[in-house]
Amino acid sequence: MLGGSCARFRHLTGDGFLRRRKYLSCHPPPLGNTTNKRKVLHSWKDISNYAGRGIRTIQRYEVQFGFPVHRPAGKRCSSVLAFSNEVDAWLNRPPKRERLDENSRNNLTLEQRRRYLAVVAEARRSREMATATFDSCVRQAKRVQEMVQKFDAMAQKMHRGRQSA
Repeated sequence: MLGGSCARFRHLTGDGFLRRRKYLSCHPPPLGNTTNKRKVLHSWKDISNYAGRGIRTIQRYEVQFGFPVHRPAGKRCSSVLAFSNEVDAWLNRPPKRERLDENSRNNLTLEQRRRYLAVVAEARRSREMATATFDSCVRQAKRVQEMVQKFDAMAQKMHRGRQSA
């Protein structure tokens, strides 16, 4: 049952789903075999609703923090599934972010290395696009500034012509 009078329990996400982590911090699961059955979550939407986070957040958690998502086809972009007991265990563990330095990159598994390289490649593409967009905006701003200067010069000539006439 997800009811109760705990003040930390009442926080809701935009979708109206309870933030499971806050609930579990206030109401720890019972010990032993009395825990709920393991549910299979079959899509990003199911997983995000269960965890009380957005889909993009869960996808980011998978890459950055090792969120327990399984891919039956074994491919990077295949369908996903997760098990509720693994998600609960992951949400209840203390937050941990591994920093990747030169020595730890060599000790990664193949899948972790692929994920890391995918994130790096996407960051590079995003940076290149942002730089190109910024440069384009700077060029356009210079063109606009030149046009304004020409317009001001024309306006001054017209104003002088009216005064002399």
